Amino acid sequence: MDTQFPPINHPEVARLRRQSAQRKYRKQLRKMRLLWSCSGVLFLILFIEVLVALCHSPRLWIYRITVTNQETLSDAEVVRLMAVPVHSNYFRISLGKLERNIEQEPRVDTAVVKHGAIGTLVVTVHERQAVCQLGYTGQPLYMDAKGFLFTRPAPPTTLVPVIEGVSVPYSKGILGKRAPFPQVDEVLACLAELRGAKDRTALEVARLKMTPNGNGTTMTYTAILRQGTLLYLGPPTFLEKKGFCIRQAVLEKSNEGRSLTQIKYIDVGFVDENSEKKGICAYVYPSDK
Repeated sequence: MDTQFPPINHPEVARLRRQSAQRKYRKQLRKMRLLWSCSGVLFLILFIEVLVALCHSPRLWIYRITVTNQETLSDAEVVRLMAVPVHSNYFRISLGKLERNIEQEPRVDTAVVKHGAIGTLVVTVHERQAVCQLGYTGQPLYMDAKGFLFTRPAPPTTLVPVIEGVSVPYSKGILGKRAPFPQVDEVLACLAELRGAKDRTALEVARLKMTPNGNGTTMTYTAILRQGTLLYLGPPTFLEKKGFCIRQAVLEKSNEGRSLTQIKYIDVGFVDENSEKKGICAYVYPSDK
């Protein structure tokens, strides 16, 4: 006797077909999940291997340091100041820490450390530029445009003014710090005005004398040019006007055929906000030459 199967559109047949399709789908889903899990594990292992290679491979050790722009410091001194640990990794080393190590040297104003080729560091050193020297005796102390003190193994290539009337005992503790006397900003302002900027003529100052006034609370300043001319600046006020008056007086005497060597001194100590109204800019006294 033949068995009669239910029609294909029978509800029981449809249910069995759905169950079979779901079993196949779950089986394929498990295979895909297993495949993706294995791929993820392999990718993680590869990533760890790359990190280990980048952090510990001898090929990425720092083996060369190039130093540029230094003036008195040698390459060996800069490398010593950097204190790069042995077998330091090219990517992991802190460039900011190396810069701070170099800037601990009083002669250094700023330092910039950058990555060069793989395994190479490029160091650019900006040393402090002396704008004046404090006194004549003892170890020469120089001051930069920010008022920081430092020494040099050799005098600057260009002569700098000597500040008289202030005593700063030499000690290693003051190097790399601002000068420990209250008139630092006044001295720098006087030198900056006499040195000139932009279209103003520079005056070659050999010495700058600081003298306490009558009550001892403020200082009066006298600059001595390399030509021997004295500039009586008075108190450190209205420096821009005083600088203009000095240059105007030098120009007028030059038109008369006199050089700075033929001028004994120029007095602008009295210059204030009303000097222009009075029509007096500077008193000029010729020398006997």
